[in-house]
Amino acid sequence: MDRPYERTPTAGHLPFGRSARPGGAVRPADRRMVRRAGAEEAGAVNQPLPDRTWTMTPTATSASQALDAVPGVSVRLRRLATLASLTVLPSCVWRLAIAAGIPMGWGPGSDLHHSYYPGRESLVLVFVTLLQEGLGLLSLGLVRRWGEELPRWIPRLGGRRFPPLVAAVPAALGALALTAITCLGAVTWNQVNAANPDAPTGPALWIFNLSYAPLLLWGPLLGVLAVAYWRRRRVHG
Repeated sequence: MDRPYERTPTAGHLPFGRSARPGGAVRPADRRMVRRAGAEEAGAVNQPLPDRTWTMTPTATSASQALDAVPGVSVRLRRLATLASLTVLPSCVWRLAIAAGIPMGWGPGSDLHHSYYPGRESLVLVFVTLLQEGLGLLSLGLVRRWGEELPRWIPRLGGRRFPPLVAAVPAALGALALTAITCLGAVTWNQVNAANPDAPTGPALWIFNLSYAPLLLWGPLLGVLAVAYWRRRRVHG
């Protein structure tokens, strides 16, 4: 006699569409096939997932870098260009501190004394700072695509490549001028400082020297970039 609430498999519950015996009894072969199918399903669940290789899709940053990439520019040249653009940053910060009225060691008889700032004179220092920083950033153009062709937003002329001399000659002349000016200033600064009683001394003098010392690298780095730019444009056009 069957147990209460025991469900008898029907043809729809047996694998491969096998039917039960008349009277509701299940054949032993069908029972074995049911057990085998259950075991196979359990084994499929416990199997490890197949290995998947994940690939990184290009982002907007990598796409912009690829568009701005220039053939023939090595990683060393890109680092030198970045370093050249950063040599002007300490002196710019020092000048902005004076424009904000922060005492930087200058005496009352100097035009850089903090009592004159902030004021109209601060606008002059800010303008000089922006001009100097802009000239420093132009060093990046010697290793970027925008230093070889006109911007595409310019009507009719956008995207056209300009001759190498347009950038190489100003960069070379600027490198010579910067090297001469900074070296001459470093040599004569002690004499100028000794003759000026309002010049900074002590810690303020050290801050001044550390702020302007990186400018000694600006000219030589710009010269190296200018020569590399000229040689690369002769090969790659």
